[in-house]
Amino acid sequence: MAGKTVSGGAVAIMAVGGVAVWSGLNNVPLLDAVRSLAKGQAPTPNRKPGFQPLSGAAAADSGADISGGSGGAIVAEAEKWVGKSKYVFGGCHGCTPCAPGQGVDCSSFVTWVMQRTGHYKGKCSMVAGSTMLAWGKKVAWESRQPGDVALWPGKHCAIISGTSTTIESSCNACGPIRHSTYGKSHAGIATVILRAPDLAVSVGKPSSNI
Repeated sequence: MAGKTVSGGAVAIMAVGGVAVWSGLNNVPLLDAVRSLAKGQAPTPNRKPGFQPLSGAAAADSGADISGGSGGAIVAEAEKWVGKSKYVFGGCHGCTPCAPGQGVDCSSFVTWVMQRTGHYKGKCSMVAGSTMLAWGKKVAWESRQPGDVALWPGKHCAIISGTSTTIESSCNACGPIRHSTYGKSHAGIATVILRAPDLAVSVGKPSSNI
């Protein structure tokens, strides 16, 4: 019995649907995304982010214990990108791992930091929404610790480095990857705390690191 074939029209509809989802998650107009992809280019990065940037911080929270342990390793890797990698909207959103010095946006930065520290096994970049929620384990606010991810679904994400500080790739005007401050919510969106699955053994228990 011959297998069913998928028509060219169905493939085109699925492709457009995939681009529509991607453009929505990444705040890029659909038409612009289609035009860029048709040319084999990444979507234009010079756009204002759809999310108000977090407030900048001069340095990581000195009151947090980020030495040793896997959470500390994540923060240490994230620190390597600070001041070296600039914000590029859609930068490193693909299946080729990126390293410090390359342009990234918020979710590709989180993705490749986690991948470089062994906490993300996927081959392609996550986005600050469904794929990141599917990857991480939700942790109570009181249980957050350095190395966790602060996520504002569909809008932004950053790596927690201390009690009230993160390391993030935020926007063109914000400059290179930097330290910022965060809270239980931002711009009306509740903060979701995610932990790498292999580090989620302490979910629900108060953290002694913050």
